[in-house]
Amino acid sequence: MEEEFTSTQTEQNKPAPFSRIAEELDFYRIRESISHLCSSEEGQLFLNSREPLSSINEYSPLKEFGREWNTYLHKGRRNAISSWPPVKDYFKILGVEGAQLLQEQILSLGLFCDSVIACKESLIQARESLNISHLTEEASSLPELNEAQRLIFQVLTREGEVKDLPSLREIRARIASLHKEIENAMRRHLADANVSQALQSAVPALRAGRELLAVRSDRRGAVNGIVHEVSPSGQTVYIEPDDVVRANNELVQEEFHLQQEIRKIFLELTEKLSAFKSDFEKAHKTMLLLDSTMAAAKWQKETDGIFAEDIEREKEAPVILGARHPLLGKKAVPVDIKFMEGKNVLIITGPNTGGKTVTLKTIALFALLNQAGFPIPALEGTKLPCFGSIFADIGDEQSIDQSLSTFSAHMKKTGEMLLHADEKSLILLDELGSGTDPQEGGALAMATLDTLINKGSFVIVTTHHGILKNYG
Repeated sequence: MEEEFTSTQTEQNKPAPFSRIAEELDFYRIRESISHLCSSEEGQLFLNSREPLSSINEYSPLKEFGREWNTYLHKGRRNAISSWPPVKDYFKILGVEGAQLLQEQILSLGLFCDSVIACKESLIQARESLNISHLTEEASSLPELNEAQRLIFQVLTREGEVKDLPSLREIRARIASLHKEIENAMRRHLADANVSQALQSAVPALRAGRELLAVRSDRRGAVNGIVHEVSPSGQTVYIEPDDVVRANNELVQEEFHLQQEIRKIFLELTEKLSAFKSDFEKAHKTMLLLDSTMAAAKWQKETDGIFAEDIEREKEAPVILGARHPLLGKKAVPVDIKFMEGKNVLIITGPNTGGKTVTLKTIALFALLNQAGFPIPALEGTKLPCFGSIFADIGDEQSIDQSLSTFSAHMKKTGEMLLHADEKSLILLDELGSGTDPQEGGALAMATLDTLINKGSFVIVTTHHGILKNYG
């Protein structure tokens, strides 16, 4: 397996050119696990689009947010972010002349306002006792949505029902009165001895929102009204009595009138909320950042991990202490990986099934997680630089479509690494020089390492070759 990791990725998360190595190293699987700890569905989608970044200035702030969330969560504070329904697609409706938000869309914006206001209050209240300056700075930048919240819940309840507004009260009263009138009329018909003897059922039937009497077809003359339906057997006709027809027609008109008035209210409300469009968009962007970084902190707590310290590779050597592959859980055996000062190559030896390949994958995965702003299951004191590229050759897959042997496939990948590697590269080579004569393989391995040393790359190699151990 070989793939280059380079990323000019920003929070817009453009397609990354290293999806294969990230997939092979289970980066996306880990990212998916972290995303499930988001409070919102949109936060989850946002986090699942995050890719490793190529600049410390881009991913270091994400880790700082995570550290502060960790402080906040460890103090037993209430959850600062409550879930909100998806709202991003509704922002584009605002400000469009004649556009109208639907009832459920308005409710979603109201619940989003609730979440924003509660988050802002929670974090600002905590700044007196906790050192969370980055979080409180973001919280303070959240736009004031109290007026938008007031406008929305002036019209809707938090369950999403339209409130009993003055403009609707009279219409609703008329509708209730008509329902009562229809109910009384049906009760009178059912109490009539002549009618009751002609019925197939003493319970009114409901068809297309209208209450009907189920009358025996041979007694249909017992009820004056409109026949709406005949049973498949032809033995029952469903009749709407004349007095009920009139009331039902009025009811249909009043319910249409009610919906017209509600649409008018929603249209006016949409126009008022359009003034907050930019505030909604800004708040949404900040809430996604806060939700996703809080999820990372929760995952840190779950895995008993840390956010790695950032170092400059020219000044300090990478150190990983107590590294545990996150997918192994409690079965993981912690391992320390330390580069000596001024030494950029680390050769790992040991028996089969001794954990060499797992160690190699863990290091590469940690580099990806760290540069995505995620924590890693390791101990404090772990330090990682920013790698501009990652190359890996792990496993012994043959390239069948190109008719390459295992050894030839390895050599092809190694050649590509030597061509593109530089002083910002992390190179991972599993069983370097294997698949051919030990002496030839050892010579090729040493030549490869000599070239990578000259390029200044960080290199981690696993091997069984005694000649390579002596070289080390």
